[in-house]
Amino acid sequence: MAAIAKNNQKSIEQFTFRKYYDVIYFPKQFTNVIDFWKTSMLYGKVDTNLNAVMLNTNNLKLLKTNNIAQPSQFFALSFVADAFNEMVIEFQRADQFKIIPKSKLNPLRIEKAAVPTLTNYEQTIRTFLDSAFNKKVLKDKVFNLNDFLNEFCLAIQTTSLYLSQTSYLTNNVSTPCVSGLIIELANLNHDEDKLKDKQIKDPNFEFFINTAEKYSFFVDKNAPWRLVFNINTSYALQKMKDNGFNSIDEMFSKAYNTVYKNEWKSLKETLINYYNDNVLSKQKSQLPILNKDGSIEFINKEKEFNVENKYNDLFWIKLYYFVRLKEEDIRIDQTQFENKMNRLISIYNSAGELPALEYINNDTKAFLDGGTNPSYTQNMEVNKKKKMRTSNFIYKL
Repeated sequence: MAAIAKNNQKSIEQFTFRKYYDVIYFPKQFTNVIDFWKTSMLYGKVDTNLNAVMLNTNNLKLLKTNNIAQPSQFFALSFVADAFNEMVIEFQRADQFKIIPKSKLNPLRIEKAAVPTLTNYEQTIRTFLDSAFNKKVLKDKVFNLNDFLNEFCLAIQTTSLYLSQTSYLTNNVSTPCVSGLIIELANLNHDEDKLKDKQIKDPNFEFFINTAEKYSFFVDKNAPWRLVFNINTSYALQKMKDNGFNSIDEMFSKAYNTVYKNEWKSLKETLINYYNDNVLSKQKSQLPILNKDGSIEFINKEKEFNVENKYNDLFWIKLYYFVRLKEEDIRIDQTQFENKMNRLISIYNSAGELPALEYINNDTKAFLDGGTNPSYTQNMEVNKKKKMRTSNFIYKL
């Protein structure tokens, strides 16, 4: 029986066929596989302390290919590129000495590698804001930046969203390719098992997966054309040392940026820019206000191109905390929320910005038990606990 599961099937059929591919069909003799669907959802997106990280593009290196007709324009982390480039040389030699035939896996064709995080992230936020601030809301409710931010807080009350970089990175809305650890050799639909079947039946698949293991690459079980660098081997550690990283922790600290330390600034900049570009620019210079006596008064719209004096850092950090609590669906009541906010203010005033951000990060991080790969079971347990609590707190500026 061939693998035939795909997303447009009925639920019971899809479940049965997915189970068949997972348990029976995929070759059991290959152990260097990774499963982003079940056990390794955050691989390369979080560090060893489970803090979300964003790739530092200064550490990228050009990938080689043994396809002369397709010069590479793809990049990966420097040590990943070195390992892949050595793998390409082995494929070239195997081809030269007729050890492997021509196929979809010979020559190796790179279709995707490191993907910039911010481009897709910024588009996700813009889509949410465009939806929240329709013409009626802008006309009837938003007269200044304070109104805009209050409407923003109302909009996220009932919406599933990924507004912080942490939330965007640690959910499947972002591709695993943001890690810089991944190289994809085909541009195929991951939900169609027929395409996986063709890859597994390629005459060079066994050579491919064994050679990948030699150079410290996993093969993605659910996308067997995807290579994922295994950072936990002696070969990988040597490659990292060759590129200036003496340990996995040092690699995460130098090759990535820990996002919770600065993402509040990104949220602030995004909201102010959206307000200035999409609210102020579309409003009339004066807005009518109906007084209690029935008379109409015209007021000048408020320009917020410079907000530093009116809205200090603590203001934006508090707003960021509210966003993180909502997007992680932390189930607390109003009193608990206000206590948390007061605790944040106390930490900020007594210890400064970084301890305050560490408090937010630890309070909103879904997984606190260490390790880089929270399992499917852990994820389900977190969601179960969320459903057992209530969540009805609001935040008004």
